[in-house]
Amino acid sequence: LKANRPFFDPEIKDLGSQGAVLGIDDNNTTGRFTGQSFTLKTVIIADPSTLEAQFKSLLQDKQSYFLIDLPADAMLSLSRLPEAKDAILMDVANGDDRLRGHDCQSNVFFLMPSDAMPLMVNEHSFSSAFQFTTCSGMSFSKLRKSLRKL
Repeated sequence: LKANRPFFDPEIKDLGSQGAVLGIDDNNTTGRFTGQSFTLKTVIIADPSTLEAQFKSLLQDKQSYFLIDLPADAMLSLSRLPEAKDAILMDVANGDDRLRGHDCQSNVFFLMPSDAMPLMVNEHSFSSAFQFTTCSGMSFSKLRKSLRKL
């Protein structure tokens, strides 16, 4: 399942995964000196009817940080599961405004700006629009605290 994209924003296979692999490799290089190690598990759900079961399986395997590219309804479904209350779901592609408004969930971070955000042309405004965004129900301290546990 993928979030809907406009025609001028084509999906490039493995682009995000390859960047994440490179980031994990880089962090593990530094981690050798700090006693840390990081892993990446890529899961592609081909059959939408198995999404919830596979997500619950990942949660049972103690996975708690997710980069997710799903339509809004599927993201809501996963974020509302009782088993996911302590997980961090990072929505990498969805601009749906309702996820940041009346359907706000405290365990979801948005990496892309909302569809309601006007696109600014100058460099400062453009770069600030692509920072972590969240709805009012979430605290960034939750993310910081959970990352410190790694």
